[in-house]
Amino acid sequence: MILNGYLIKKERINKKMKQIWLAKGICSVSYLSKIENGQTAASQEILSLLEERLEIVTDSFDPHTEDSIIKSLSNSYKEYLTKKIKDGIHVFANTRDKKYVFNCRRNHNTYNLLLIRFLLINNEDRNTIRKEIEFSQLLLSEYSNKEKYLYYINGCLYRYFESDYQSAFDYILKTEDILNGLLLEPWERADFNYIASLCYGKRSLFNQAIDLAGQSLKYFTDNIYSERALDCHIILGNSYKNLSDYNNSKKHLMFALEITNQLNKYDHLGMIYHNLALLHSRMGFSLTAIEKFKKSLEYKRDEGHKSYLLTLYALMKELYKNSDYEEASELCKQGSLLINEWENNELYKEYTFHFDIYRNYFDESVDIEKTLISAIDYFGTVNDNWNTTKYTLALAEHYKSIGQYKKSAINYSKFVQVQLEKKSIKSWEEL
Repeated sequence: MILNGYLIKKERINKKMKQIWLAKGICSVSYLSKIENGQTAASQEILSLLEERLEIVTDSFDPHTEDSIIKSLSNSYKEYLTKKIKDGIHVFANTRDKKYVFNCRRNHNTYNLLLIRFLLINNEDRNTIRKEIEFSQLLLSEYSNKEKYLYYINGCLYRYFESDYQSAFDYILKTEDILNGLLLEPWERADFNYIASLCYGKRSLFNQAIDLAGQSLKYFTDNIYSERALDCHIILGNSYKNLSDYNNSKKHLMFALEITNQLNKYDHLGMIYHNLALLHSRMGFSLTAIEKFKKSLEYKRDEGHKSYLLTLYALMKELYKNSDYEEASELCKQGSLLINEWENNELYKEYTFHFDIYRNYFDESVDIEKTLISAIDYFGTVNDNWNTTKYTLALAEHYKSIGQYKKSAINYSKFVQVQLEKKSIKSWEEL
């Protein structure tokens, strides 16, 4: 695909303009289609007319200048992935509205793929990132293995941040398929291992997550990249917790707390106390867990809404488990009110379901069956197997409590099937 054609197609789709309107008076629709899909090299006159109609103002460079831009971009990329220094990333993320035309195809691809990663790091608008990823897919068949690597990592992180953990994991598997033919720098491999460990953890493959996070931790620790080491300690703490290895879990979480205090990275404290609360909950120390969840919320007040809801929801569940229904009910109401107050509340749809379900339990509502079925459908649609399974079990128990044993048995069967699949058990003989 010729790069000018790619830019024209991208801007036309962004402006929701049909080919027939863009081509009118300039060229035929079929010829425009060939330009956009890289099947022909249009004259500069036609390109200029198309760009004018689309109101595209392009910036082009001589080869030396564009090589310098890519080098600076790559250095900023490394600075963040090793030291979490965002200065260079902010500069380039702010250039996303510019229409750069590179002479070198490799430079064009690298620029666009790294820019997407920077938009993800900056937590920019999700729709903007989704469109950029979709456009970058147009060139997928022409990418080198390194460019495919960058594309897969962008896709993985976008899906992960959208809580579509199955799709994120699928991208990791695609990346692993090309790793053997790829020469990554050690810092890049450490970053990949870290991202992969997140995805393996979400698939409940905790031993693999520990192995990958451990490799990343060694590199980041050996090279004194302390903030990245901190991230690895948190993953290791969570993974060991889920394997019921509470000593190792606590060890890594306390390392994370120590590094946070050394670096004065107090924005991490909310996350660390949240994970320490989960650990104490798993160990059966419910009161200590409640104390640490509340401490986590104190640090999270200025963080993103989703992070705050995560801990609010976890605290509500712990209080409910501890039979403190009055305070748990108040937190449930608080969570629902916050979601309704915030803009773009569709971003918090999963928590809307969580709070609705618990509110039905608190109120002993007759709507609990309908609410659970809706939640199971939603979490199934977004590939959230954990919550799909959780609420399938809740529905089975609900049916049992009201004497609908056939429906209860069907949902118990679904729950058991998922548990067997997690352990790769296909028949009773394997038990």
